[in-house]
Amino acid sequence: MFNRHTSQKKHWLLALFTCFSLILAGCGSDNDDDDTATLSGTAATGAAIVGHVEITGTDGAPLTNVIINADGSFTADVSNMTPPFILAAIPDDGSQTEFSYAEAANITANITSLTTLAMYTANGNQDLANMAANWATQASQIDADALAAAQAQVNQNFSSQLSAEGIDPATYDFFTSAFNANGTGIDAVMDSVTVNIDMAAGSINVTIGGQPFSFNPNMDIGNINIGGSDSSNDDSSSSDGGLDIDLGDATGGGNWTLVISGTTTISGFNTSIPATTVTGLPAPGNVSDIEDAVNEQYAATGVNGNVSVTEISSSSSKVVFEISFSSTVQDFTTTTNLVYTYTKN
Repeated sequence: MFNRHTSQKKHWLLALFTCFSLILAGCGSDNDDDDTATLSGTAATGAAIVGHVEITGTDGAPLTNVIINADGSFTADVSNMTPPFILAAIPDDGSQTEFSYAEAANITANITSLTTLAMYTANGNQDLANMAANWATQASQIDADALAAAQAQVNQNFSSQLSAEGIDPATYDFFTSAFNANGTGIDAVMDSVTVNIDMAAGSINVTIGGQPFSFNPNMDIGNINIGGSDSSNDDSSSSDGGLDIDLGDATGGGNWTLVISGTTTISGFNTSIPATTVTGLPAPGNVSDIEDAVNEQYAATGVNGNVSVTEISSSSSKVVFEISFSSTVQDFTTTTNLVYTYTKN
């Protein structure tokens, strides 16, 4: 959707070089013994869900029967699956299935009544079970901006309950912020807020403290910025060692921000790449432009044209790419999987 400019490629190369330098340095992260890609999080509606998780990627069979631990936590190996993912937490007692979404592997992906509510409203009250069953063709219907706006609406509706638990409604991301199902923080909010959705009938029924509550999906969300810093007392995790880089002077002050995250495997050792934020960039190019830029940057290190770039989502204010490639540096073979998230400021 964007035009290609030679000068823009130079700016992308600055970001690519930064990320590659982090890869070679190990990014300050611990090495694992394999290159497993995972999704983990907490499945709860206040109390931990007793049941299992099913995860569906955009190709192949879904991953079923991922056991939810007694504390609501779960971890799934999605190494052979293609993102983005739709997740379903299915209770053993046959009660309401909860849904969630993850745009990439190796991130926190909670499954709660709040993630279900946000996904349901973001997608025009579509049946999420049907969406999961047809994910290969329907994943593209997930609009990142609409999902962020829906999450902001949920936060705005329950702002009093969030604030009472020390959570900032303007920035809290309940999809990716790690938490414990222990009756505190966001879990305490879900203890008091009950969400029942009849997807066949298209109805949403909410109670707070047992009293009916009229959920408004069209509230003014003002300057809510989901994913920013918050004052939550939850056990939120962040990537240590991430960098913030301002390339405004080098690029002439572009108004796009790039966040780079992912994993790299060097000779069998897996390393997570902390989120690196690069500001002051011009608009990103299309898939071909990004692919050319990566190839140009890494040609001297043995990439030799094996770069794979996939556009995960695109709008006028946010573009997400998934980039995979391998290279050889100083006799070490490196396999890298990155998520590039461009956001217009």
